[in-house]
Formats: sequence, structure tokens, C-alpha cells
Amino acid sequence: MLVSAIKREAERRQLMPAVQTKVSSAAPLGALLDRGMVVGMRSDAEGRLQEVSALDCYYVRESRVREVIADVGAYRSFVPGVDGSAVVARSGLDSVYELEMALPILTWATTYQQRVAEHVIEGEGIGGDLVGARCRWDLGARGADRTIVTYRANQPLAKSSILVRKLFAVDASLEYGLNVAFALVQLRSMRARAETW
Repeated sequence: MLVSAIKREAERRQLMPAVQTKVSSAAPLGALLDRGMVVGMRSDAEGRLQEVSALDCYYVRESRVREVIADVGAYRSFVPGVDGSAVVARSGLDSVYELEMALPILTWATTYQQRVAEHVIEGEGIGGDLVGARCRWDLGARGADRTIVTYRANQPLAKSSILVRKLFAVDASLEYGLNVAFALVQLRSMRARAETW
């Protein structure tokens, strides 16, 4: 909140609009990934959060990563903040599942549909608090025991509660912060489970 307030005040004092730059999707990320996770955010024309992308290198084969992400019923046992996860329907690796996420004062209960393909796993909120939420896991093998994992998510947290809407109205950076935090927790939890640490 402090950073947002300082930014607004600095822009007001300059009497100039904030400069908006676009990051090239072709920007080389290899050197950054060698140092750890990489996170990027995109906003729409009005400055609202459109998507959070988080990338990491997992030191296991791609099939193991896909297996862990597809096992949605086990999320409650290894993803912090997930209080409940249960498969409602399954067709091969694809599934419909219910997920309950919780923070100390906020909770979200959502039904998701997940589709699993060879290098892509997609999820969509089809009911509950985060209906319309979307996530996508892109998996890219780099040899026999290394996988580059990209997690993209857009979660309409503000639609879920009047309290959340009011908090985001006070400071939009809270929406960015929560979405980034959720993405990092997802990425790190899947890696820990896949690498068994």
C-alpha cells in the first residue's frame, strides 16, 4: 500500500502520466531462471490485473510434473492455503474438482474443470466463488530430468466478496500481491511434491 501511495504522489507531482511499457514475450529468461523463479504480470488497458505468469525449473522429468499437477485431489495435503480438494468427476486425466482456499480472514470455495494434455494443463473455475478463474500450466522438457514450468493464472478475487472488492478499491496492488502470492505458492508446492522434498 505504501509503494502505491508513493507512486501516485510522485506521478501527481510530476503532472505527467505514468509511462507504460510492454515486456517482450521473447525476452530471454534463461539467465533469470538460473537464479530462481521468475514472475511477470500483465494488466489490461484500464490498469486492472489481467494475468500473472510464474516460471521455474523443476529437476524432474516432465511426466512426473504432469502427474503431480493432475492429482488435484491431493492438493490439500501439500499446497499451503488449500484446506480442501476433492475430485467430483474424472475422465482419464481430466477432472472436475472442488477446491477450498483460505487466508486468515478470507476463503474461496470453487469448482474447477481441469484438462490435461501432453505439455499443457488448463483449469477453469466453473462454479463457486472464483467462477471464471483460469489457469494454465505449460511444461517444457529440457533433457531427461529437467522441466521448465510456466504457470499462468487469472483469478477474479474481487468478484468473490464485497470485503475483497473494498480492499482492492483502497489499493489495487493488493489484488496483484495476492495473485502473485497464490501463483508462487502453486509453483513452489508442485515443485516440492514433484522433486519429493
